Amino acid sequence: MIPVGATEAVSVDTRVLAATNRDLEEEIKRGSFRPDLFYRLNVIAVHLPPLRHRQDDIPLLAESFLARSATLRNEGVKMLRDDTLDALMAYAWPGNVRELENALERAVILSTGSVIDPDALPERVTARRAEPLVSERTPVSPTLEAIERAYIQWVLQNEGGNKSRAADMLGIDPSTLYRKLARYGEA
Repeated sequence: MIPVGATEAVSVDTRVLAATNRDLEEEIKRGSFRPDLFYRLNVIAVHLPPLRHRQDDIPLLAESFLARSATLRNEGVKMLRDDTLDALMAYAWPGNVRELENALERAVILSTGSVIDPDALPERVTARRAEPLVSERTPVSPTLEAIERAYIQWVLQNEGGNKSRAADMLGIDPSTLYRKLARYGEA
């Protein structure tokens, strides 16, 4: 490579660490990701499931984030009440580990004592949500539309209401999802 303003090339040895929440092989099939770039990047692939599928990691991550926060703020480590940890464990974490870290940072800032109460967490984390596919009774012979509607609602809930991610998870175009939601009166 030749640096800007230089006249001679400089040898560079680099490594690229890339992350995505998409299935790149599927994106190649759709024609929305270049195969040559995929094969250059895909030397060592590490699949890390979303946090909602790794609930056992939540207490460990919370402990680590609280310890780091204490160090940065020159304070004692704050502890989570049992019901606060229960709320963390029950939440789906559509923003994954980064969302958990931000929620705990907020809780540390808002907590005056050494114990973090559930009300210090963001409301979206502590709000009780019903599981539509479990809690709502479906007709004895539900229509395909009723099943599709329930499934779309479930995916939307698991993606924290993010319609773009929900459309991606459903394998449909976001405009299709918006049309379906409008048809169901949920746009």
